[in-house]
Amino acid sequence: MIFEDFIESIMELDKSVALNIGNLLDKTLHQVDDNMMVPELWGGVVDNNGNDFYFSIEIWSQDDGEHTALMDIQEITLEDYLDLINSNKYLNERMDICDQYS
Repeated sequence: MIFEDFIESIMELDKSVALNIGNLLDKTLHQVDDNMMVPELWGGVVDNNGNDFYFSIEIWSQDDGEHTALMDIQEITLEDYLDLINSNKYLNERMDICDQYS
């Protein structure tokens, strides 16, 4: 099943990191493209006891975002995270704050 990789990977993370990722996803998942033809990698960063924890998450969203599947999650390097930013494939918690003042 496609969700097993995500569940296994998130369970291997430190509990506080996993909770921070969950909070980030709750705030930003709507930023993911709708109607993907194939799953896509998106990047994120959360706090890990004062250090940054960079991760990629494999997401598949269909039917205008009504059906979104979290397929896998992995820790990545800062360089990999910056590549995802350059590809505009990252979850940006600050984007919603900026949109409020536009």
